[in-house]
Amino acid sequence: STLMVNLLWVVHVTAALEMPALVPLTIGISLGLHWAVFSWVIRHPVGLVHAIARTVMVGAAWCPATASAANRSRSPRRGMDGSGCGISSPDDGTAG
Repeated sequence: STLMVNLLWVVHVTAALEMPALVPLTIGISLGLHWAVFSWVIRHPVGLVHAIARTVMVGAAWCPATASAANRSRSPRRGMDGSGCGISSPDDGTAG
């Protein structure tokens, strides 16, 4: 499971280069993935519960944090879908 989590660093590096605001989210979720494997190894649901709870909590904490950062930067676009999660792709003029 350590190998699995460490192989995800390519995702983190790519996120850091392309969309730095995603890095805390990707690291927070991926470092919890090994708990699912741990749960399977010990044949107890505690690891699975931890992995799911961690994913939900990291996502819940990340979204308002990036939305407030977007508000501080006075960005007119808060999110790709208007949800306010602070991630927006560069507007290259090709969108709809």
